[in-house]
Amino acid sequence: MKLEASGGRFTFKSERVLESFVYLLKDVVVDNDFFTYSDTDMVFFEGSTNEYFSDNVWISKRLKLHRDLGFPSSKCTLISDELVHYINESPVEVCEEDNYFFIYDYPWGENYQHWLITSLSRLALFIELKASYPNIKLLHHRDSKSFKREALLLFGIENSDIVDHSGSVRYKNIILPSFPSCCGLEVSKSALRMFNHISESTPKEKNDSSHKIYLARDDSNGKRPLSNRKELDTLLKEKGFEKVYLEELSFENKVRLFSTAEVVIGDFSAGWGHVVFCKPGVKLLLLEHDIFKFDAFYRGISNSIGATFESFSSLSLTRKIYLYILKLKWINAKTVDKSANSIPWKVDVGRLEKLL
Repeated sequence: MKLEASGGRFTFKSERVLESFVYLLKDVVVDNDFFTYSDTDMVFFEGSTNEYFSDNVWISKRLKLHRDLGFPSSKCTLISDELVHYINESPVEVCEEDNYFFIYDYPWGENYQHWLITSLSRLALFIELKASYPNIKLLHHRDSKSFKREALLLFGIENSDIVDHSGSVRYKNIILPSFPSCCGLEVSKSALRMFNHISESTPKEKNDSSHKIYLARDDSNGKRPLSNRKELDTLLKEKGFEKVYLEELSFENKVRLFSTAEVVIGDFSAGWGHVVFCKPGVKLLLLEHDIFKFDAFYRGISNSIGATFESFSSLSLTRKIYLYILKLKWINAKTVDKSANSIPWKVDVGRLEKLL
C-alpha cells in the first residue's frame, strides 16, 4: 500500500528478522502516534498502523464508511485500496543514540481497549528479546496517561528500560513487532502466558475471593446510553453481582478484580479487554449492543483463555428493521459512528432474568 504525503509517496515495506514477526528498521522516523516511516526510501511500516490494516475486507468497508484512520496527532486518510494520504507538520528531531528502541504502542493505542489487548500483547515480545539483548529500550509516550506506565511497571519493566518519546524523532535502530493477530480476534500464546503470569503474581488482598462482577457504565456521557440501566442494576444486585466502575480502579486493582472473578457480565465497554487476566473456566456474559457487535471479538479471546462465553441480544425484528433504515440515512450523511454511538438502547431484563 502506498502513502502520499507532503513531499512524496510512501510504499509499504518491512524486513522480518525473527520468526515471531519482529522487524529491525534502520534510520526511520517515529511520529507522535508511533506511526513509523522512512523519509529517504519513502516507505512506511504496517506494524505501526493498526491490527486491521492487513485485512482487505476491512479496508474496503473503511473506504466506503470512514476513510480517516484515526491517528490522534497526524492525519492519515485512505484514498483507495492502494493509496493513503498522510500529513504531519511537526518537525523531525534526531536521536543520536545507537541503542535499539522497541515500539509497543501504536496510533490506536490511544483507545483503552486497543492499548490493553494489542499494545500490551506486544510487550511479550519485548520481554522475550530483553532476556537475550539487555540493552534494548522501550519507547513510551512522554504524555501518556499514568495507567500506561503503571502497567509497564506491573509487567516487570524497569524505569531504566523506558525511554520517553514525543513528537517526530529519527532513530538509528527501531524494533517494530507486527500485530498479534489480524483484527485482534486472538491473543498470541506468548502474550497469554504473560497475562497469566501477571494475574497470578499480582498480590491478592485478604477479602479477595471468586465472585460475580457487573461491569457498569456511566451513561451520562451519551455514548451508547442504556435507557433502562436502573432496571438492569436492580436485577443484577438481586442476583448477587458486585457493581463495578472500572474507571475508579487502578490498573493493578483491575487485574486483581478480573483474576479472581467467577462470572463477568455487562454491556460492551473498553473494560471488557481485562478478560485477558481472567482464570480458565470463568463465565463471561456480554450484553450485546443493538448496533455495535463484539461477539466474535470476545468469543475469540474467551476461547484463548479457556473461558465460557455467551452474548445476550435484546434486538427484536422490528427494532432491527428500524435501525437498518436509520443506518442508510447515517451512511448518506456520513455520520455512522457518531449517530450509532448516541442512540439509546435497552436490555431485555425479563429475558435476562430467566437466563440468570
